[in-house]
Amino acid sequence: MIQQIILGVWVCLATLGGIYGADLLIATERSDAMSVRVGGITYSKMLPISVPVLRDGELDGYVVAQFVYGISDTGDKHVAERVEPYFIDAVFRVLYNESKAGIQRDDLENIKKEILDRVNASLGDNIVQEALIDQINYISVEQVRCSKQVE
Repeated sequence: MIQQIILGVWVCLATLGGIYGADLLIATERSDAMSVRVGGITYSKMLPISVPVLRDGELDGYVVAQFVYGISDTGDKHVAERVEPYFIDAVFRVLYNESKAGIQRDDLENIKKEILDRVNASLGDNIVQEALIDQINYISVEQVRCSKQVE
């Protein structure tokens, strides 16, 4: 009888240990998938963001963009979690202001520089070293309406 109880407890502990280990492994793989470390700078990819484009008070379309930002190595493992909200806010504000006038190819370097300046000013330090444009697209209202009719 005691052997069966000890065996049952052992099976429960082995199962819980396996579940905990698998969960820990999946959590570390998930966080590493969106960030890469190169030469003292950790690059993190943000999720795509859509910014409305308003012209004459009406919705004209959306700018859909995805950025990668490089954070200098500060020794703090959680600095990326604190930087991302500021980076998203800066991207939204810059793209919203730029989209009013229309984004041109020559504006991309200015957009990246303005995003860096805003983020570092918000954080109070030069933590973010680079802002890279992964994708930037414009989707008109007509394209959005047509995609809803297809579904």
